[in-house]
Amino acid sequence: MAAIAGASELLEEDNVPPAQKRRFLSNIRTESKRIQSLVDRMLTLCALEHRETIERREIVDMNMVLADVLRRSGQEVLTREICIVKILAMACECPGDAFLITQAVMNLFQNALEFSPRGAADTGVTLKRSGETVVVEIRDQGPGIPEFARNKIFDRFFSIQRPDTRKKSTGLGLNFVREIVLLHGGSIDVKNNPDFGVRAVLRLPAA
Repeated sequence: MAAIAGASELLEEDNVPPAQKRRFLSNIRTESKRIQSLVDRMLTLCALEHRETIERREIVDMNMVLADVLRRSGQEVLTREICIVKILAMACECPGDAFLITQAVMNLFQNALEFSPRGAADTGVTLKRSGETVVVEIRDQGPGIPEFARNKIFDRFFSIQRPDTRKKSTGLGLNFVREIVLLHGGSIDVKNNPDFGVRAVLRLPAA
């Protein structure tokens, strides 16, 4: 809001060069999108927190979910020259809401991309079935979760700076993932790998 207000005030001046006007307008658009994203996520979280059951329950093919997530992230993967290692298992299906499950996996994968360095050679996505549970594991090659943040990563509005941009997210992503997973009777675990990077493990009841 402060960025939008500041840019708006500067645009009211008569002697603002065209190049600066374009930059200020770009700032307004960027910050407006951030506000819209924040509001949308807050509304979705509020709706999830008040839901006790899944309204649109169906059999969700987790291979299709991962294929969709990877397709939607393809441009960013190419731009940042990140190599994705996939280990997929057939017949991995979950009962639930396909849209919400996809959003949860997408959020975890986006985090892995944002924290992996450019040119990372082993950002991994693994899908497997373990007994009556479907397990999705996403690991990155980033700096890992700092000690002070390990007990806060699921807290609302808590965020860690991205290594490349030094920017923070809205701090709602992992909170959003947890609400979706709990609604589906599953679990989510995010912790540092023994060597480097972070591993996120999402578990859902199998169909």
